Amino acid sequence: MELLYVTTYNGMIIDTLICINGLYDIVCSVCILYFPYTHLGKLHISCFRHGRVCGAFNRALAYWIFTYGAVRAASGFRTSKLGYILSCITYAIEATAYFNETEIVKSCQKVKGRFVWSVSILFALLSWSAQSVIPNPALAH
Repeated sequence: MELLYVTTYNGMIIDTLICINGLYDIVCSVCILYFPYTHLGKLHISCFRHGRVCGAFNRALAYWIFTYGAVRAASGFRTSKLGYILSCITYAIEATAYFNETEIVKSCQKVKGRFVWSVSILFALLSWSAQSVIPNPALAH
């Protein structure tokens, strides 16, 4: 019974982290679109070497951030294997994109880009580990 409690408690922490991160991403994306001169509006854009690259780039980045933020926020509200897997996928895609832009294309500032892709890998691993402890209902029968 203690193992179940620890697993449930850790799952709640991971759910909360994923949900807060998703809501934060949504707020940042709205700020990029409608309040670009605020701190949150500049935060993601400032990762890139040219700051305000162009309006279309900023909007596309905001829509992308909103998309993965919505997936994370939704999956954080309800514990499920699918939610954790989808969150894991969004973090893996984010890590891959920022790794590529930082290390290969070199369009991101090194410190900021490396921070984003390494934290994304950490969250992907957390999401993956959380889904692995939820019992599969298909195997219950």
